[in-house]
Amino acid sequence: MQYGPSPEPGSGSGARTQVLVVEDDAGVAALLVDVLRQEGYLAVSVSDGVAALRFLKTSERPCLILLDLLMPAMDGFEFRRLQRSDPVLGSIPVAVISAVAAWYKTENPMGAVAYIDKPLEMNRVLATVMQHCGLPVQRGRGTLAAW
Repeated sequence: MQYGPSPEPGSGSGARTQVLVVEDDAGVAALLVDVLRQEGYLAVSVSDGVAALRFLKTSERPCLILLDLLMPAMDGFEFRRLQRSDPVLGSIPVAVISAVAAWYKTENPMGAVAYIDKPLEMNRVLATVMQHCGLPVQRGRGTLAAW
């Protein structure tokens, strides 16, 4: 399932502040997209690694991918392996959001820029997004302090 429109491939609009959420739990995905949009970011959600790769190959490059690990069709581990092996997609930073992220924080075998445990702390999610995407061009109504 995808939430919201994305810029046309190659349009150049919003790539600096577009975040791709790869999450199979529709409630978590919707929450992340809503919070990111309130903060002024462009946010798109897909439900598994297959859809994420398809999106990345046909849409504007995001500034960050928020990646769940345990998903159907293609899990986050396989997605990340394929993403890292692609010369175009491999440099897009990935932050892992998962209930099983604890071990990966110290070992970092996936080369992620952050590992965020579920249940999610929105301040941590937003701080990670700001670190890798910068401030959005046009801030929304939400504020980091509200979360």
